[in-house]
Amino acid sequence: MFVAMQCNSFKRMRFYIGSIALGTAFLVIPSLLFRTNLEYTERDVGTVGEPNALAAIAAISFIAWACLFFMMKSRLKWLLCPAMAAVSFGVLLLSASRGGVLTVFVFAFFGSCYVWRRVGWGMRTLFLLILVAVCVFVGIHVRNMPIMERAIQDTGRLDLVIESLYVFAKYPILGPGFGTSKPYIGAVNTHTTPLDFLSTSGIVGAGLYYFVIVSGWFVLSRSKKIYEHDNQVWVYATLCQLLLLAQIGAGMSLPAHTQKAQAVFSGIWLGIVWYLRTACQQQVVLEQDYETHLQAGTEN
Repeated sequence: MFVAMQCNSFKRMRFYIGSIALGTAFLVIPSLLFRTNLEYTERDVGTVGEPNALAAIAAISFIAWACLFFMMKSRLKWLLCPAMAAVSFGVLLLSASRGGVLTVFVFAFFGSCYVWRRVGWGMRTLFLLILVAVCVFVGIHVRNMPIMERAIQDTGRLDLVIESLYVFAKYPILGPGFGTSKPYIGAVNTHTTPLDFLSTSGIVGAGLYYFVIVSGWFVLSRSKKIYEHDNQVWVYATLCQLLLLAQIGAGMSLPAHTQKAQAVFSGIWLGIVWYLRTACQQQVVLEQDYETHLQAGTEN
């Protein structure tokens, strides 16, 4: 959070997100190469030794490179950012993490919906062609991967959901205490952030967590209306909203206290928001100075 709040200029913000993208890339690229040593039906553990941790890193990498695409001014971004996003997505599929795939799907789906309304039919046609190509590629290559088996596999999480709802019904306001899932439901967590909060911290804990996300969403929507003619504000505010959605998506299938990806997503959108805050303040000061000089000129 401290580092994100230092993003008071465009260069600092781009450096901050670029560092995240490059850092995750150094873990994602070797993980894809390690795949050659595994059986086709094995889950890729990559450079971190654990498939779900690898999936979280790949999801962060995908989203960081997608954000960096809108911040780089070099033409190299048209090659580098899509290529790194594709590599990250490939590692994500090989890790067979349902939570990681859901996170990226939420970000990409709603991002596509936002972009669709802002571009012409030429870009829309190109986007549809790319989407069809990706769907064909994924359909051909992942039908025998472990992600397909895990998509329909019963892991006993439904029982955890039922038990957590019983605990929430018994302690609805404050819950028995955050991190006390083991004695009540027989597991460390429910693998779902909303239920983790509801079953351990009650309505108060869950409400505080999601209040930050929901209030942030409305603030960003308001800023887009105020600066509706400023394309940069619209793009960056939309990226922040997509990061909030990705954070919610990640929480739907991953526990609260082990989901470090949510903290990284919070850091990215906080860094962008801090830059927008500084940029908008500077714009207001310039407009006030212009009005002051205009009034002075009129009086003279």
